[in-house]
Amino acid sequence: MAKPSATNCNYEFGHAILGPILAAFALLLVREAERRKLRRLAFVARDGDLLRESTRRLLCHIPVSAVPELAYVHLSRRATALPAMGAMNAAAIEAAASVRAGPLTLGMLLEFHGLSADRLLNRLEKHKLSLETRISSPSRLSDLFADKEFQAAITTSIAEQRELLSSYLLEHDLQTGSSTSLVDIGWRGSIQNNLARAFPGTQTGLYFGLWSEDNSTDSFPAIAFGLICDQRRGRDLHEGAAWYAAHLLEAICRAPEGTTLSYREVDGRVIPMLAADGSRSAEIQSSAAAEDIRTGILDRIEELAKDTSWSCQTDDQIRRTAQDSLFQLAFFPSSTAIAIGKSLVHTEGHASGWSTPLIASGPHCPLTSPRQWLAGLASPWRAGYVCATGGTGAAWLFVCAESVLGCFPSKTRSRLASLARRWAGLPNVQR
Repeated sequence: MAKPSATNCNYEFGHAILGPILAAFALLLVREAERRKLRRLAFVARDGDLLRESTRRLLCHIPVSAVPELAYVHLSRRATALPAMGAMNAAAIEAAASVRAGPLTLGMLLEFHGLSADRLLNRLEKHKLSLETRISSPSRLSDLFADKEFQAAITTSIAEQRELLSSYLLEHDLQTGSSTSLVDIGWRGSIQNNLARAFPGTQTGLYFGLWSEDNSTDSFPAIAFGLICDQRRGRDLHEGAAWYAAHLLEAICRAPEGTTLSYREVDGRVIPMLAADGSRSAEIQSSAAAEDIRTGILDRIEELAKDTSWSCQTDDQIRRTAQDSLFQLAFFPSSTAIAIGKSLVHTEGHASGWSTPLIASGPHCPLTSPRQWLAGLASPWRAGYVCATGGTGAAWLFVCAESVLGCFPSKTRSRLASLARRWAGLPNVQR
């Protein structure tokens, strides 16, 4: 593939802005692996794709005592949710409702947990339910959940996928207690938590960031570390800047392949089943821009890796510089970054075919069209949307508002968010 022109805005964005940030992550990752004597780093599909390549490029030029193996493993929230499940209940609904792919339906609930709808259709029909049935509250499915045959089918599916996942982990040296660590973007460590519930034990996770909107760190995995962003180090916006740019980072880091849906055995080996290309057409359409950005990132990483004045900095210096850059990018993006945010999309692995631009487009103005503008705050990259529609002044107001709201109890923030969404005519769904 030909290298993008130096005048390519996407390439320059990757080279100048994201390159140093991803280089910082790779350097901190390599150092942490050395300290923990990890012999293998397992980068989680799909967002771990660029993280692995960034680390590989860095290791070509940075001396280390023992170079860890860089593996790529097909795990996902969806593929690990079912093996971690005890039963289909209200908690399962709450987990599925916490993502942003529109109003929750019964089909989406089953898809989120990796359940085959075909196996359950007869039970749904008995209770006069369909895959399109909206789930407004857990009570809507109380009769279905009380159906012993329905729960028995769920139990059978859980056992089948748990056995396959166990074999997959064993084949890839990911069983608990091994010297392999999971590596991923973050943000709550859901996959690592799912694995711990399915197979109790201790496993290490190294993440770009660990952050929770409700300010609770209790749900983070037992042995997990956010290398650039970690809410346990602090709750200020510089520490959490990576979270505010999370969807942009994910859109650029993810591999050009489908989400891991489940596993099946073929010729004695367990292989992942990936979502078909037809279910992610919007993602594929934006791939050219993402590829140019990635090329710029990797070129910059190689340049920095050769610069001893950069690589000899302390962890705190490296992390703080990356956080400062992420703060500027998340809250005060350039016109180029905003254009990129409008061209890239956010997807959810459990909702086939669903996508939305990182920054909503349209002539939204907070003063002349407040309800329309509030609706635009559903954009995955909210801070980018505020700056794109209101300029630097609105961006500063957003920073101040987030700083103040961060001091409120999570329930108060949720109520305020629900009121705003209701007034804007949006469903009450949060990330």
